[in-house]
Amino acid sequence: GRTVLLIGGDTRQEHADRLREAFELAELLWPGTSKSNPSVTVFEPLVARPEVVLVLMLIKLNRHGITEELPAVCERYGKPVVRLVGGYHPDQVALQILKQAGKRLRGA
Repeated sequence: GRTVLLIGGDTRQEHADRLREAFELAELLWPGTSKSNPSVTVFEPLVARPEVVLVLMLIKLNRHGITEELPAVCERYGKPVVRLVGGYHPDQVALQILKQAGKRLRGA
């Protein structure tokens, strides 16, 4: 019933639906990034939304500036960020969430 923000590449509805179902999310926000090549400031209002509890970052599908600057933005708003290097299959995403943010999310 929570909201997760996924940053990287273009929205792929089929994969977004799978992630939403697998994690029982109220919403998965996935703004496309490849065509507009945005800066991290574009994502700050999304990270700041109170309903967003986690930020997923597709490393291979983001430009270097975003992968370097986004963690500081997430920290400013108290949101854990998980770097996804192996794609966005729900099993892989779950593994990375547990490895990188499991303790922090359990504490929340």
